[in-house]
Amino acid sequence: MTNETLIEKYFTAGLTPEEQALFNSRLTQDPEFAARFELEKDLRAVLIDKGKEDLKTQFQILEDQRYNSDSTIEKSSFLKYAVAACIIIGTTLLAVNFFKPSLSNEELFAQNFQPYSNIIAPVERGETPDDLLGKSFALYEQGNYEEAQRKFQELYDASGDRYLLFYRANALLALDRSADAIEVFKSHQETTDNFLGKSKWYLALSYLKNNDSQKAIELLKEIKQTKTYNHERVDAIVDELE
Repeated sequence: MTNETLIEKYFTAGLTPEEQALFNSRLTQDPEFAARFELEKDLRAVLIDKGKEDLKTQFQILEDQRYNSDSTIEKSSFLKYAVAACIIIGTTLLAVNFFKPSLSNEELFAQNFQPYSNIIAPVERGETPDDLLGKSFALYEQGNYEEAQRKFQELYDASGDRYLLFYRANALLALDRSADAIEVFKSHQETTDNFLGKSKWYLALSYLKNNDSQKAIELLKEIKQTKTYNHERVDAIVDELE
């Protein structure tokens, strides 16, 4: 199935379990697919916002024309058409914004989760790392999350570097092991490092994946209040959950 077809079905007809698995795989492993999906999502959001602005503009135009009309008969006739036009525009926006199918926790998770990028030991194309840290992150970049999370644990046991917990939890979450990911993210947050804000975002997604909506909402609202990593994406998720 092409990227375009898969993304279009995601936003319209919905995906079968097999297609959802394919979608999740491409979203996490295919940067071009992920970029195309984000662009499509942004475009749809813009269209909704544009619709809202168009409605405001139409109301203002109708209001100006009504008061500028000199004929009482024309006012009455115009008002009927104005009301009808506003009803049509308003109904269209309601259909888009209020009557669209709500997303499941799984769908919200799929829309928002992508394993955090490897910024610790980036692997150059064609390069084969020979140290354990480099090999571990190479596995992570390749999508071999099971082996990567084992290596991260091994490295953490030897060094105690906290960022390894963050990446191990990401790998576990990519493996659909949300309960395990939750425990590792919580352990990571016992001390403060440069990944703390990002860790909270991924912990919230872990709760979402684990169908614990209440804890996800609480953490997402905390992220918005403190304006930490991805705080601008919180409202869209919380609106679906509440």
